[in-house]
Parts: sequence; structure tokens; C-alpha cells
Amino acid sequence: MKSIFYSRIIPVFAVLLLTAACGNDTEQDSATENDTNARERVVAVEVMSLERGSFNDRIRINGNVTAHDDAMIAVETPGQVQFIAERGTQVNRGDIIMRIDDRLLKANFDAAQSGFALAEDVYQRQAALFADSVISTVQYLQSKSQRDQARAQLAAIEKQLNDAELRAPFSGRIEERFTSVGQFASPGMPALRLVNTGKVKVTGGVPERFAGLIRQGTPVHIHFRNYDIPVQSASVRFAGNMVNPDSRTFPIEVILDNPTGSIKPLMVADMHVLRQQFENQIVIPRTAVIRNEEGNSVFVVQRENGVERAATRRIDISLASGDFVIIASGLDEGDELIVSGLTAVGEGDRLNITGTLPAIIAQ
Repeated sequence: MKSIFYSRIIPVFAVLLLTAACGNDTEQDSATENDTNARERVVAVEVMSLERGSFNDRIRINGNVTAHDDAMIAVETPGQVQFIAERGTQVNRGDIIMRIDDRLLKANFDAAQSGFALAEDVYQRQAALFADSVISTVQYLQSKSQRDQARAQLAAIEKQLNDAELRAPFSGRIEERFTSVGQFASPGMPALRLVNTGKVKVTGGVPERFAGLIRQGTPVHIHFRNYDIPVQSASVRFAGNMVNPDSRTFPIEVILDNPTGSIKPLMVADMHVLRQQFENQIVIPRTAVIRNEEGNSVFVVQRENGVERAATRRIDISLASGDFVIIASGLDEGDELIVSGLTAVGEGDRLNITGTLPAIIAQ
């Protein structure tokens, strides 16, 4: 009886054990699948929704700022300084900025004026006598010559007297003084430095290969990277015809209004000079392009069953300009380009889009 009991019980027990084992395997597989889905990587990125538009291709060159007018002012009449404008004085054109002791000059002027009056009177008398043939031609010409010499001497002294007051040749600000009241000023020696920064010049050298594209009137954007100064817009006022043999560049010059004086001479600027303008183009940041031995590619957003994933897209570039590239093929309007988080993105990664940037148009 025992043997019959065991022979019936053991098979049933074995079936129960097998069923339990199969159930545990199914539950484990399901848990593993759920855990895998829970651990799927999600990458945070920012995207750019692409649009077609115009793009300005600009070349960037270094620019140097100089004052529109900058002059060392010297006296032409020697003498002791009686007055000289202080540094920082704002003057208008024609204002007196320096005065020389002119007492001796005034005395000489009075004497020259008297001498000319006498010479003129003698000449008039001699002219009347010459007309009546009373005196010879030589006597007449001598009186005329003496009158002319006296007039020239008077004009010279009058100029010296006028030059004793040094006047500003243009409006500006006194930046330097090289002499003081009481000192003796000599002709040709700089006495003052007058600078006009109401307008400034920005000059730079354009590579000679752009000679056919950059000319007078070409638009320019001036960037002052190291200073808190807004971007300035202007146009080329002067484009040189001569190429520097050392740098292989030709000079250009831009004039900027500077009413606040925030732009100062010797500042360094970036000149973004318009080279070409393109219409109906897809433009993307250069940093979004991935380069390898197979060529250029980007990551775009691909949606599958409501899930956003990263997909690789091969592209062709027609032009690279500064921080941007123009796409010849591979992307089109409406595509969502991944522009940040690229170092963590891989093909097929699930995406968490944290922001959408505007398309690049009319840079």
C-alpha cells in the first residue's frame, strides 16, 4: 500500500514544482523587461526649428580706433605765454586756446602802419608828378616800390600780431599741454594737443582676395568685444587701392558718430564687413555639425509613437561663415535640429527637449 501511495503522490508533486518554476521564470522575465524600460537613457537637449531666410556673409577683421581730428598745435610767433587753456577744456573752432605777450608786436605794428601811410602818401604825390611828366619813370617806380614794401611789412607784422592769439582749428578737447604760463614759446614747438572725438575713425586691413567685393559704401558692423559699447552700424567711407606688400591687405576706413565719447582712440574693435547676401537658405550653427571621416552630419529629432528620439542626418555644406554654415542638402524647413547637449546624444537616444531656439535668419 505504501508503494502505491508514493507512486501516485510523487508525479503530482513533480508537476506542481514544474509549474511553480515556470511561473517564476515568467515573472522574472517581465520584471527584467520593465526594469530595462525604466532604465532607458533620456538626454536633455535644446533644438532649433529650421526656417529658410536670408543670410549675410561677413568677413571679420581687426580694427583700430583713432580720433577724427587729432593735431599738435604750435605757435608761429615767439614770445612769453600769457594764457593757455587747461587740459580737458572743450573748445569750439575759432576759440582762443593760447595767447602770447604781444606788446612788442603791437608797437611794431603801429610803426609799420605809420610807415605804410607815409609811403602811400609819397607814392600818390609822385604818381601825380609822373603823370605831368615832372619826374622820371625811375623816381616814380622807386616810390611805388617803397609803398609796396611798406605794405608787405605791415601785413607781415599784422599776421604775427594775429598769431599771438592761437585759435582752435577745429572743435575738440584739450588733451595735452606742453608749456605753461610764463614760459617762452618758440615757433614750431608743440604747445597743445587738440583732439576731436565727436566722430572717430575705425581702420582695418581687408585681405586682398576680397578686393572685388569690398568697396566704398559696403555695410559694416563694428563690435567692441572688451567694452560695454553697443554694436555700431556704418559703411565703408574709404577703401584703398594699394595693397600692403607685407600683410597683403588693403585699408578700409569707417566713420562713427561718438556723441557720448564712450569710443576712445586706440581702442580695438572687430569689423564685420558684408561680403555677400544669400536668400532662401537654411543656416545652422557651426557647433551643431559633427565631422568625421564619413563627412558632415547633425542630429535631428525623430518622433516614433509619440516618443522623441535622436536621429543622425547626413548634410552637405555650401558655405561656412564665422559661427554659421549654410546647408546645401540634408536639412529642410521644419526640421528640428539638436543644437545643445550634443556630447551626450547618441543615435536612437530618447530626448527631453528643454527649449526651442529661433531659426537663424538675416545675420
